[in-house]
Amino acid sequence: MFKQHDTVFIGKVIKSSYKDVGTLNPKSRVTFEVKSTLKGRLNNNETVVTSVGSVFLEGKEYLVYAYKTTKENYLYKYEEGELATDTMCGGTKELSVANNDLEQIAESKQLHEILYIIIPLVVLFVIITLFLIVKRRGNATVS
Repeated sequence: MFKQHDTVFIGKVIKSSYKDVGTLNPKSRVTFEVKSTLKGRLNNNETVVTSVGSVFLEGKEYLVYAYKTTKENYLYKYEEGELATDTMCGGTKELSVANNDLEQIAESKQLHEILYIIIPLVVLFVIITLFLIVKRRGNATVS
């Protein structure tokens, strides 16, 4: 889930509204107070839309997986550029039941942090090795 979404965050619902847009489920607009950003760049308050019958309760905290809508991926009268999510297929859930997700996210972030350290070290090792090989060959031809 984490890789597939543009933004992932923990947020508390501070406001929600529903609008009939001529589909089976109304379009909901939910504003979250962002408590922790796990992926992406977010404001202190973010509004997310959904029309998949998701219900968000004011005062509750959620782990939110959201994506930016585009002409290719938005449904239910979304406007391009909105953040969208749902609780049925999109992974968004109440924080109280998100322990497995949070553990997987933490493991993924640790792996990325390790790679950010290992890759530059490997590159540095290769550069030093090449430098020493070139220097040794240069000294061998001078003798």
